[in-house]
Amino acid sequence: MSGAGSSEEEKATSPRHLSAARRRALRTLCDDGPTSAEDIADMWRAQTPLTARAHLIGRLLWILESLDYAELTDAPGVYHATARGARALQWH
Repeated sequence: MSGAGSSEEEKATSPRHLSAARRRALRTLCDDGPTSAEDIADMWRAQTPLTARAHLIGRLLWILESLDYAELTDAPGVYHATARGARALQWH
């Protein structure tokens, strides 16, 4: 029973935690595999140059890591989406 309750709790809190920018960073990690803030910025520059700042994306990744939606890989500064992060995107 507690497993079902925690799943419902995750579904309820996920939309609140995933702002549009966080969702976009998490989607990039899910779609393009493990990557760094600088690599995400490079991908975003072609689409929206004003928001493609690596230091801001680095903060997004830090928040996603705190939420357990992303985690560092063995390579320094390189993140990948967790299973929880991928599930969170499905709820949006």
